[in-house]
Amino acid sequence: MSFSSTAIFTAISNLSISGVTVKDLTAIPQAGDETICPILFPNPDGCVSGANGEPSDGSMTFGTPSTRMWQFNRVYELIYLHCQVGAGALSDIYSSMCSKSDAIIHALVELDITDVDVQSVTIGKFGALQDPSNNYFHGFTVSVTMRERINND
Repeated sequence: MSFSSTAIFTAISNLSISGVTVKDLTAIPQAGDETICPILFPNPDGCVSGANGEPSDGSMTFGTPSTRMWQFNRVYELIYLHCQVGAGALSDIYSSMCSKSDAIIHALVELDITDVDVQSVTIGKFGALQDPSNNYFHGFTVSVTMRERINND
């Protein structure tokens, strides 16, 4: 696989997570209501962060730039919206959100992309989040740190 954050977001959007719609970069919801939930999508306020790279250890670190193996770590930022605020009892909502967070973690750690390894998955605190049009939903953020290799032919 070539070095491509869009390809990684596409691979994430192709994950099968029971009861959760997963969207690609090209399908970030612009406005939401109860009908779009539960949904996982790239954070429109910063979908990639923390990019840093360095030559990999080993014999491939010497030579011309096109033959050196590099490893980059990037953090892919996602938002999970479970339901609109006011849609039910918090105890029921949070219990269901816990189950969905477990399913999301399970799917992400099994993500299989050539030359990409999942390094960590972080679920942010549960709470009220805004969609891009300022509607409030119960949800959480998801940060996925990926190690990506380039020139790994």
